[in-house]
Amino acid sequence: MSEWSPRFGHDTTGADIPLSRATVHEHVRSALDNLAVETIDVLLYHRDDPARPVAELADTLVSLVEAGYARRVGASNWPAERLSALAAELAGRGHLPVASYQFSLAEPDPALLSGSLHADTAVLDVVRAHPLPLLSWSSHARGYFARTEPRQVNGGPDPNDTEDNRARRRRCRELAEQLGSRPETVALAWTLHHPEVWPSIGPRTTEQIDNSLQARRVTLTEEQVDWLRYGGR
Repeated sequence: MSEWSPRFGHDTTGADIPLSRATVHEHVRSALDNLAVETIDVLLYHRDDPARPVAELADTLVSLVEAGYARRVGASNWPAERLSALAAELAGRGHLPVASYQFSLAEPDPALLSGSLHADTAVLDVVRAHPLPLLSWSSHARGYFARTEPRQVNGGPDPNDTEDNRARRRRCRELAEQLGSRPETVALAWTLHHPEVWPSIGPRTTEQIDNSLQARRVTLTEEQVDWLRYGGR
């Protein structure tokens, strides 16, 4: 059986939509028709609607499950405090939400993320406290650790190309040489080291798939995990 994990909260132009129950149900029914499925495995709010109480948004998610439209529900790109409140509201209704954020060894410049949120310490604290499964996207940081030269992303600067991330990439290369691996494989192994995280990847070649799968065979110590992120602090 194929698994579907759509996110909703934007119209076809990318503009935000109001997350009223009627609008959400309308968009989800459209998604079901487009996917030609009866039920979506994991359905996520792709954005928050801060004008609405979290309890209302939680009720809407539960209504999607009760209608048979989704098996699991959750949120992506919510501020940590709102995610925590949503998790509590859904737990009180018998549901464990799924969280989805950008998360990798590279911590992107938030000013260049165009509204998307990185799973920072505050978000990870929420994930661990409730506890929530975290579906991490851009786990390879758009191939940042496989390159040595900067490149543009969507016609603009790469949000991952910061001084801190360049240092992390150098440390990945150093450790990869010691382990007989590749820097992008070591970077993904760093993400896999976090037990609450389920990283997603977007390979374009079989070689990239193989390099990613090798990350499961790379065992990092706590000292190496800390060193990859922070260096010799």
